[in-house]
Amino acid sequence: MPVTQDEHSDWNPVWSPDGRYLCCGSNRGDSMNSWRVPIDEATGRTLGPPEAITTGAGNTMFLKAAADGRTFAYVAKQDSRNLQRIPFDFDPIAGEPAGEPVPATRGRHFFTWPSPSPDGERIVATRRAGQEDLYLVNRDGSDRRQPTNDAAKDRGTSWSPDGEEITYYSHRSRGSYEYIWMMTLQ
Repeated sequence: MPVTQDEHSDWNPVWSPDGRYLCCGSNRGDSMNSWRVPIDEATGRTLGPPEAITTGAGNTMFLKAAADGRTFAYVAKQDSRNLQRIPFDFDPIAGEPAGEPVPATRGRHFFTWPSPSPDGERIVATRRAGQEDLYLVNRDGSDRRQPTNDAAKDRGTSWSPDGEEITYYSHRSRGSYEYIWMMTLQ
């Protein structure tokens, strides 16, 4: 008998010590957290919707309950992928870049597919956090903007040669990545 029946990923089920809840990891709420579902012990049927146990703890996984029923232990994975820039110059004698990476963003972000503007002054990238939207930031980290903010997943950015437009692919049209989109920047 299914306990959950929706589009979310639910995994690592464990019973609460009192048998009243089935607990699991789930990506409900746009990040992997720990949830519990009330269960009727006699019939095994659910008594309500999933309830959050943890929120904002990062991606929680490997949930286990203590025998006293009052304590849970879990692993909280906090993955960050920030944008950095580095000079294009290369020191052939040392065999490494001629400069240290400089952060363009800081904090708990998950940026992918970065693309520097033709003049090197701005970076556009996809921020993946449940929803995938485009972010635009100056190379020094200032003036961060979000050109897309909707349910569509936007990825794979590239600049036009004049730096006035960006292209990306998205599943906004039919739920599949079959088109390339273009956006003029303000």
